Amino acid sequence: MDKKKINFNKATVLILDNSPSITGAFKSITSVTKAMRDEFNFIFALQSAELARSFNKQNHYSIHIPFLEIQKKWKSLLYFPRLIINSFRILSIVKKQHVKIIHVNDLYNMCGVIIKIMRPSTKIIYHVRLLPTSYAKKLYFIWKWLIEKYADEIICVSQTVVSNFSYEKATVVFDSIQIPKPKKTKEIKSKNNKFNILYLANYIDGKGQKIALEAFFRAKPFIKNVQLVFYGGTLNNPKNQKYKDGLINYANDLDLSQSIIFNDFAKNPELKIENADLMLNFSKSESFSMTTLEALIYGTPIIVTNCGGPSEIVEHNISGMLVPVNDIAAMADAIVSLANDFDLRNSFILKGKERVLSKFDFNIQVELLRSIYLGLLNNSLQD
Repeated sequence: MDKKKINFNKATVLILDNSPSITGAFKSITSVTKAMRDEFNFIFALQSAELARSFNKQNHYSIHIPFLEIQKKWKSLLYFPRLIINSFRILSIVKKQHVKIIHVNDLYNMCGVIIKIMRPSTKIIYHVRLLPTSYAKKLYFIWKWLIEKYADEIICVSQTVVSNFSYEKATVVFDSIQIPKPKKTKEIKSKNNKFNILYLANYIDGKGQKIALEAFFRAKPFIKNVQLVFYGGTLNNPKNQKYKDGLINYANDLDLSQSIIFNDFAKNPELKIENADLMLNFSKSESFSMTTLEALIYGTPIIVTNCGGPSEIVEHNISGMLVPVNDIAAMADAIVSLANDFDLRNSFILKGKERVLSKFDFNIQVELLRSIYLGLLNNSLQD
C-alpha cells in the first residue's frame, strides 16, 4: 500500500471483508465506496490474497488478512488465536493510517468488536448480510448481541434483516451497483432458437442447484429446445467441490447431461445475465440477493424463492415470480409458464427496470452510506 497516495485531509475508512472471492456483498461495497472516493480514503482488509492483488491492480488500497470463520473442522481451533492476531494487525493499520471508521462487511467478523473494546474512539459499523436461518444460526444471536452492544452503527441489507435488530441502531441500505450504460438499446429480448436458463450461484449446499435440477427435469418436456446453464465457484472448499460433483452425477442420473452445462465462476456475470432468457434462484435463505437485483438491472426475467430478501426486490407476477422454498412443482410450473409466454417475459423485463429505478437507485444508497459516515465523524469530533 502506497502511503503517499493517502490523502490525510480526508477521513479514512477501513473495510473488513471476509469474502473468499467476488460475491454480491463485495461487488456492492466496492461499487458504493468507489462513488465516494473523492470524499473519503478507503482501505480494504480482504480475506483473499488473490482478491487483494487484483484489487490493488485497480488502484484501490487493500491488504490481505487471513480472517477465519468458525467451521466444523480442526481449523476452528485457530479461530480465537487468529481473531486476536488479526485484531492487533488491524489496530496497527488504524494507528498508522489514521483510520476514523471501521466498516465490517458482515456480522461474523468479530475483529470490529475487539477493536472497539481496545480503542473505543474508533467508530465501528457492522453491515449485516445474514439471516438467523443461515448457516450461522447457532452463533447468530451471540454475534448479534455483541454488535448491538459495541457497534456505533448497524447497517442491514433488507427489511427482512433489520427486523431482527433494534430499530434505534439499525438502518437499511440496500445492496446496489451502478447501472451501466447499455452497449446498445435493448429494451425487449428477441426470440431465439435456444431457450437459455441461467443459474448464477456458487456451488454451496443451500443455494438451490439440486432443487433446480429437479424442477428442470419436470419442466423440460414442455419446453422446446431448452438448456440450463450453471455458473459458480467452489471457493476452494472441498465440501463445495463434492456438492458440485454430486450435482453433475445427479444430472446424469436424470438423463439431463445433454441439456445441462456446469461452468466455473463467471468472470463477466453481467454478460451471462444479459444473454439469458430466464434466470433461476432457488436458494433456501437470502438476506438480499444481488443476482436477483442484477436480473432486473440487466433485463432478464427471474424466478426466485420467497426466502427473505428477494421478496423485497421482486414484485410477484409484476417484475418476476416468487415461489415457495423447496416447492419443486411450483418451480416447474413457473419455468414452463414463463418459457412459453414471450409477452409475460417482456413485461417482467420492463417492470423490473422500473422497479430498480424506483426502489434501488444507486445514488440513494450511496447517499445513505455517506450520511452514516458523516454522522459518525461528527460524533467523533464531539467526543
